[in-house]
Amino acid sequence: MLSPRLLLVDDEADFVGLLAKRLRRRKLEVSVAHTAEDALAILADQEVDLVVLDIRLPGMDGLQTLAEIKRTYPQVHVIMMTGFADTEMAARAMSHGAVAYLVKPVDVRELLDQIYAAVEQQPPQSPPPSSPS
Repeated sequence: MLSPRLLLVDDEADFVGLLAKRLRRRKLEVSVAHTAEDALAILADQEVDLVVLDIRLPGMDGLQTLAEIKRTYPQVHVIMMTGFADTEMAARAMSHGAVAYLVKPVDVRELLDQIYAAVEQQPPQSPPPSSPS
């Protein structure tokens, strides 16, 4: 994989704009959504390797969005982020398929480490079809 294709989802426009700019400087392909609904529309239209998803969003929250992403796009990795350190929420996110849970303000180097660790994992493989006997 040359460069991970990312989708950043956060309703804080200034925060996500700055984060997108910093990631693009590192040659990553970045799309931005401010709502869960916009994020799901982007996923339906573009190939994305990894979503960085805020927990608290207007309308559909981050955990609901995570569940929908994993149901519809199981190959897409998701890193959750939040402004609130909450171990119960982190455990719920991880049990729903998130690969990491980060607390804002996000250190870009730590985020990059998590992104590359996630996309270097191989997506789940289906077993080969069994041949008729």
